[in-house]
Amino acid sequence: KIPSLPDTSIAGVPTSKDMVGGATILAAVFYVASGVSQPLLMTAASLAGIADPRAQLYMLFYYAGPSSVGIGLRRRQDQHMVQGLDNQANERYWPSYKPFVRACSVACLDIVAQSINYAGNTLSGPTVFAIIYSSVTIWAALYSRILLGRELNLVQWIGIAIVFCGLAMTALHSLDAGHSVFIGACLVLAGSSLHAMTYVISEKIMTVGDAAERISVRANCAVQGIVATI
Repeated sequence: KIPSLPDTSIAGVPTSKDMVGGATILAAVFYVASGVSQPLLMTAASLAGIADPRAQLYMLFYYAGPSSVGIGLRRRQDQHMVQGLDNQANERYWPSYKPFVRACSVACLDIVAQSINYAGNTLSGPTVFAIIYSSVTIWAALYSRILLGRELNLVQWIGIAIVFCGLAMTALHSLDAGHSVFIGACLVLAGSSLHAMTYVISEKIMTVGDAAERISVRANCAVQGIVATI
């Protein structure tokens, strides 16, 4: 039996595990802040007369950021070498042909979803957008059941039913706010569903199948970002 190594951490000095956890929390805070501020800023631009739902140049920067994680990825010299790599080593390489094409397909679906979402946000306003877009988690649960075979318990199904009732009430209420608001609400609903599907399909191509058919998290992020940016 190999004796365990003594704890060499210094009191008061954060360990690498603490730093990773802190970075994750910080990233989550920035993610939430960007998600809250984006529809508000878009609505402010629309009210100022400098926004058009047909022009979505800001999406270029939305995808350019994730594409940068591809810097430093290496090309596989042998397509079968992936079988001998662990997950951490696999993160350093570009994917083989099949997972590359799958990631490109997800990127195209995400472009459609995000374009529909933010066109809908411009028409419906930030309040309606925030309410309906929150259904992404519910759509993701449904698609996980369909595409990944995940089981949902009774409480989860009840929660899904309640959320969909709330979405229906929000969509109907938007009729009173004007035709464009209703159209925007419908667009956000469709875009939220498609966006949730991209999450689930991304998970599927990263986790389902043998090693040669999967794509690493880093490569998936880079491929989707590059394709969507182009």
